Amino acid sequence: MANLTKLQRRNQQMALVKNARLNLAMQRRSGVDNSPKIVSVIGLNDQADLPAFRASLDAHIQTTVTFGSSVIHARISMIKQNMTFVIPPRDDLDALLDSVKVADLVVLVVSARGIAALSDDFDAARLTPDMVPDAHGAELLRLMDAIGLPTPMVVLQHLGEVTPPKKQAIIKKLVLDFATGHVMDVAKMALDTEVPLILRNLGNMLPRNIKWRTVHPYLLVDRTAFQPTAPDAAPAPAPAAAATATATAAAAEPQVGELRVWGYVRARCMCANQLVHIPGVGDFPVTQMDLAINP
Repeated sequence: MANLTKLQRRNQQMALVKNARLNLAMQRRSGVDNSPKIVSVIGLNDQADLPAFRASLDAHIQTTVTFGSSVIHARISMIKQNMTFVIPPRDDLDALLDSVKVADLVVLVVSARGIAALSDDFDAARLTPDMVPDAHGAELLRLMDAIGLPTPMVVLQHLGEVTPPKKQAIIKKLVLDFATGHVMDVAKMALDTEVPLILRNLGNMLPRNIKWRTVHPYLLVDRTAFQPTAPDAAPAPAPAAAATATATAAAAEPQVGELRVWGYVRARCMCANQLVHIPGVGDFPVTQMDLAINP
C-alpha cells in the first residue's frame, strides 16, 4: 500500500466501493447464496384471508410452480426476480415456526375487520398498536422474536370494507404504528390492493443476517419421494386365524426406506458424509447428493 501512487489508491478505493454496491444489490435481489428469496406469509388475526392474498399475488405473477398446498415458486417479471412463497396453515404452530426459520422475508397479514370489531364505539383513544394482532398472533410474534424474526412487511386487508372513512384512517395509522414500533423500525406497510407495491418492496428489501443460520447448511424442501426398502426375506404365511392381527401389526410398524428431497441448499455447503436433521423425525445419514434442475 505504501508503494502505491495517489491515483492507484484512488482507483483501488473506487473498485472496493463498486464491489460493495454490487454485493448489496445482489443481496437485495436474491436470498441466501443467490437462491430465490423465501417469503413466509402469516396471518396475525382470525379475519386475515390468506387464500385471497394468494389469489391477488397469482394475478400479478407470470410463472408459478406449486409444490403441495403451501410452497409456491414464482417468477416475477416486473422486478425480474424469483421468489418462493410459503403459506402455512394458521392453526399449525410447528409449520408456522418452521417456515419462519428458513424465510428471508415474512409478510404479516392483518385484517381491518378484526381491528374494527375491537370496540363498538371505536374510540381511537383506547386503541393501541398492541391490539392489532389477536392473542394467537401476539404469541406468534413472541415466538418469532425468540428464533429470529426475518425482515418483515405488514399487509392490511379489507380496509375498504370499514365504514365510515374516518375509521379507515384510524385503522391505517394504528397498523402503521404497529409495523414501525412493535415489529421493526424499518418494517414496511401496504394495503392488500397494492400488490405491485408489495412485490416491489419484497424485491428491494434486504434479508436480515440471522447468525445461527450461518452455522449449518439448511434447505426448504420443495417436494419429496419415498421408496420403501424391500424386505430381505419373505415372512412365513400366517395362520388364517391370525391374519387380521398380523396385518394390523404390520401397518403399525414404521416404514423403512429411502427418502428423496429436493430444495436449494443455503448458508453452507452440504456434505454427503454428515447427518441431516428432519424436524419432528430425527437425524439420518445421507447416501447420495445430486444436482437437480431448477424448477
